[in-house]
Amino acid sequence: RDEIRDWSSDVCSSDLPGLEHGYWIVDILDGFGLESVSALGCSLGGYVLLRAAQVAPERIGRAALWVPGGVIKPSYSNMFGLIGAGIMYSLRPTTARLERMLAPMFTDIDDEYVAFMGDSLAHVHPDRRFPATLPDGALDAWRAPVMLITHELDTVFPAGDVERRAATLIPNIERSMRVPGARHMPPFDQTHLATITDPLVDFLEG
Repeated sequence: RDEIRDWSSDVCSSDLPGLEHGYWIVDILDGFGLESVSALGCSLGGYVLLRAAQVAPERIGRAALWVPGGVIKPSYSNMFGLIGAGIMYSLRPTTARLERMLAPMFTDIDDEYVAFMGDSLAHVHPDRRFPATLPDGALDAWRAPVMLITHELDTVFPAGDVERRAATLIPNIERSMRVPGARHMPPFDQTHLATITDPLVDFLEG
């Protein structure tokens, strides 16, 4: 789109680019004939949702941001162990090495998801760049109610750092929730997961 401006010129080239994700969401809403939506964005999905709110704030109603990208830069120093484990897995893929690689990011390990991740790493080559950080003022026009969910043990987007930046970046945070004992990925245990999803659904339903 000609109207895209690069709000992210100050980030390194290993980051995802500017507003394209936001305009992509607008195109989807237009395609479905939706004026506005309530939405949930988790991790990279949170970044996409924030970009949509940046380019078309009137199209994003109630929003839940769950360990969202785009609020702060990822904590690279905390990810060295993950990167090292990933290199070891790529040299000789085994289930044990895959679990060791995923452990720092997962609250608990689900066998089916481990198998899914193994297949993904073997057969899919996604864009591995990190989400860029939204600049100050990018969301000033967005007035929708927002719920922020962070995880106590998240090493990718540390909870305290996300909460502090979100307080200045996002105008209308109505509810903030820090999940104890959770790493970056949400828990698979249904009882634990329900402590997050139940209030999340209540919030999105208004």
